[in-house]
Amino acid sequence: MATRGTQYALSKERIETFGRFLTRSDAWFTMGSVWTWALIGRVIDRGVHVWYTHLFSSDQLRELAMDMTDNSTAIALCDYADRLEHRHDATPLVGNRHFYTSDFQVHRRVNWTVALKMHSARVIASECDNNENLKGEHIGDGVLNLYTRDAQYGGGEEYENIFALLDWQAINGITVEADTPLNHCDRGALPMLNTTFVGGVSDSMYGAAIMDTLTHNLTAKRTWHFYDTYIIALANGIEDNTTALLQTALVSRLLPAANTISGTLTLQWSNGTRMVLPDGVYSFSYNQPRILWFHADGTAWSVLEEYETLIIDCRNKSGNVNQLGPWNLEMVGRLLTAIIIHGRGPTIKPLHYRYMIMPNVTVEDMTRLWERYLFIGNNARAVTYLQNKNDEPLYLHGTCDPFLQRASVLLFDKGFTNSSIVYYNCSSMSLSIYTEQPGAILFSENSNSFTITAAQPTIAIGAFIVHVNRSSIVSHECTNSNHWDLQSGTRVLIPLPGNNQLLGKSISVTCKKNNTV
Repeated sequence: MATRGTQYALSKERIETFGRFLTRSDAWFTMGSVWTWALIGRVIDRGVHVWYTHLFSSDQLRELAMDMTDNSTAIALCDYADRLEHRHDATPLVGNRHFYTSDFQVHRRVNWTVALKMHSARVIASECDNNENLKGEHIGDGVLNLYTRDAQYGGGEEYENIFALLDWQAINGITVEADTPLNHCDRGALPMLNTTFVGGVSDSMYGAAIMDTLTHNLTAKRTWHFYDTYIIALANGIEDNTTALLQTALVSRLLPAANTISGTLTLQWSNGTRMVLPDGVYSFSYNQPRILWFHADGTAWSVLEEYETLIIDCRNKSGNVNQLGPWNLEMVGRLLTAIIIHGRGPTIKPLHYRYMIMPNVTVEDMTRLWERYLFIGNNARAVTYLQNKNDEPLYLHGTCDPFLQRASVLLFDKGFTNSSIVYYNCSSMSLSIYTEQPGAILFSENSNSFTITAAQPTIAIGAFIVHVNRSSIVSHECTNSNHWDLQSGTRVLIPLPGNNQLLGKSISVTCKKNNTV
């Protein structure tokens, strides 16, 4: 804005581009005035909350809005400015965005936001310039940061000055070798392994993400599925050929004081018992009675598949950021960490997990809605297919919600051949889906039509083909499928972007239902 009226002033076209950048990308990563912390890299160890506070002036956003010829961008800039100022009358930013060139997905609802950071051969997952962020190796390994405290307009208190307190092998969402030392900073970079089959799919309101995970000696096939009131995380193919301890972190965040309602940690057991858990470190097995869900700070977590051990650690902690870099500042806080212990390698058979997160619910809500959440969770599948004895296994993940009439299906490329035929079936929707290529798809329907949204993280040219057991009126993209009765299935042809710069972009095709069948 300072270049206005000078020879350095931006052209009208570039100003419009800048406005779109701020509203269609930058705004998605802020909760109130705070960046999601996985985005900010090495400055997390500076120990001052302002370093990860958005510093762009709200007045400048409004001034920029006056230069926009696109009215929708102008309105979005003003709304963004209002949220930066914590104005609760501001229009909330709601929807889903997958940033396919940076392996990042953001899912926003009125009262919660979650940000997923992955990494692949396309991106640098983390940085350690100036010897900062020395423990940040896993920041790009599927870190799932959830914001629920006034998430549209607040200040990110869930993670405010948390970094000296964290176990960096147990940050939100990661699956790692817990007792393998973190990589050392090497000339500004944290050495790590990369894969290519990492990406996501988004129809602008809902999304799912896929990550072929490789860290040290651990490999895993992991996906995340984002809906209105819950998140489902799935994994299979977790393998390791060493004796490392293998674990997945469900949550690692600050809690309010234990004597507050939001700071109360509640456990629900399968025998009907409910208890408030005092601060401490606890180890639970999957034996009966087992934990159905636990709840704190307006969020519930539920592990839906068998595990070796569930660790819940809730305590006041302190630490200094000098363990992370050159800065010196003490941090204190009450930290909740929950971890699934899968066991020690070497793995005899591949391991797996399935868990749900229910943001912004009360304990009473969970009691009332638990059967519904369990029903949805039991429709989620992480399936391993062995087509022939000597073939590599295929990994297919799927979820569905019959109340929303939606599903997500993600097929990994490992083990896939042109003769591979695998289906995701959702009995509660009488839905069957088959994809001719690996990739990620979303399915949604109403009484008149259904829509397939697809993305492929490694191929930009050609078409993505999906078969679904829904009859449709024949069109260029929607033709009869022979995978079911001729009149009851549709082959949906989704054109890929056609440009490698758009690799991983989501494309949607809508088919009109043939309701006469």
